[in-house]
Amino acid sequence: MSTSASIKKSYKPQNCPPGNVLYRITFKYKTNFSGNALFNLTRKNFPDFSIDVPDRKLRPGDYIRYTPRNKNDPNNGKIAVITVENNKRYYGKIVKLYDLEFISPNVKNNQVINNVESIPQEKDGVKIITLIPQLSVYKCSAPFIPMNILKNYLQAYKSYNSRNTNKLLRDLEKKGSQLFDNYFKLGNNNEPLYPEFVAKGQSGHGLQKRMKNKVNKEVQKIVNNSFLSNTKSFKPIIKGTGENKKLEFSLPKDAKGGKLVTVNVNGISVNVNVPIGSKSLDRITVPIERRYNQQNYDNLNSGTSKKESKLTFFPTFIIAKFTDDKHLDIQKLVSPSKGQLFKIIDASIIRQKDGLNFKFTELPRFNKKNNPLVFDLEVHVDLRLEVTKDIEPESSGKYMNKLGTLIQNSGSGCPSRMRKLKNHISNLSKQIEKKRYSRGNRISKSLKKTHMERKIGEKKKTEKLRKITRNKFKGKKRTYGGKKTRRKKKKKKKTKKRKY
Repeated sequence: MSTSASIKKSYKPQNCPPGNVLYRITFKYKTNFSGNALFNLTRKNFPDFSIDVPDRKLRPGDYIRYTPRNKNDPNNGKIAVITVENNKRYYGKIVKLYDLEFISPNVKNNQVINNVESIPQEKDGVKIITLIPQLSVYKCSAPFIPMNILKNYLQAYKSYNSRNTNKLLRDLEKKGSQLFDNYFKLGNNNEPLYPEFVAKGQSGHGLQKRMKNKVNKEVQKIVNNSFLSNTKSFKPIIKGTGENKKLEFSLPKDAKGGKLVTVNVNGISVNVNVPIGSKSLDRITVPIERRYNQQNYDNLNSGTSKKESKLTFFPTFIIAKFTDDKHLDIQKLVSPSKGQLFKIIDASIIRQKDGLNFKFTELPRFNKKNNPLVFDLEVHVDLRLEVTKDIEPESSGKYMNKLGTLIQNSGSGCPSRMRKLKNHISNLSKQIEKKRYSRGNRISKSLKKTHMERKIGEKKKTEKLRKITRNKFKGKKRTYGGKKTRRKKKKKKKTKKRKY
């Protein structure tokens, strides 16, 4: 069994274990070569990965490649972001049109076209917009909504889908209101857009607090075991000597407790027994038994490999001044030069609100027809890259290429130096005299803060309910698909009048 720590396949579990819900995790990244701009993480960024992403419908926020029928268009073949989706009716059919914003538009005749509007996905059989799929990971984890509310909604939807009666529709609307009105951000027509956390003091806050703690840890493990899987910190390590050798490694996704797993350590296969109860991607230490490693046991030495094979990464865009090509605007975002090769030397998660490692993806609409429901999470990652090689080095410019590589890597900020700086700052802050509060003052301050948070949460909930009510009075009603069944009116038989 192979134990590559990188998550190399994206799959969707059919059913999660009891008490769990399904999350789809996507990533956005920024690098030291691209400034503060965030980009969708796609399979094109990882040449070593083989990601299976199913085709799906386009939506705002997606990265696409623009290939218009006019091949002389200055932005032909360029990458753009979908900003707006519009529905228009043509000859009785609804056609989706998209507004696009180009990330790095071309200049032609001293003009730059940054945006185009009302572009169809295809026209006359020619594809104009092609989706660039994001890298995604499906994960079953703790729920942020009480499971009984989820189960009641799914059961009501299943019943209504099988028999479209008015009674079942009313039951579905009731169950949908319990789910979406309390735990989702709603649009102008009361349609759910994406999940949101409730405020302190509201129903479900304790459940969501436990979910945040669990998902926070799982996201950290995913980042460590994917972006940093080839670094020394996360490679398998052999510890001890003689008959007391142990192996420290990250547990692969398909490993099962109580079964043997084979781990590759410096080119040597090591067989170890997985402890029962261990979870995937956990960093565990287990004894290496001689009976499972008769041929290689004496050759196993403690320590990690001196060689460190960092993960290759192809950034979508970098700032022009870091490329080997000539650009008039050195601050412009452009594609890397053909001869540049990048490696990941460090990765850190960009914290969201309340110090979370993730946030709910802000979708234009939520798919409430899935069974099980899929909840989208978004993780922002700060990648530290280095240029490791310039392909096609000319003999005359060999030394200049090496110098350019040194300059590019020097300005990126070494992660180890940044950690040392943070430690020095934290040590300095400890030496500064701080105002001390008594235990009673601290309790009083905490109670006031909790009271204010609950007050703000109740105010937000009241405003949300008022908005829902106003939309209902305006006739903006949430739809669930299906057709309403209406009783057919019996035709009255015409009676012929007798002639006298």
